[in-house]
Amino acid sequence: MLPQMMRKSPENHILRQILCLAYSLRKSSCVVH
Repeated sequence: MLPQMMRKSPENHILRQILCLAYSLRKSSCVVH
């Protein structure tokens, strides 16, 4: 990741990505189960 991007979009962007990943993982796990 570039420092400029980090400065432009702080933790909010990272948090959003993590949430998206967690959601997709949950969905996949739900489908598997």
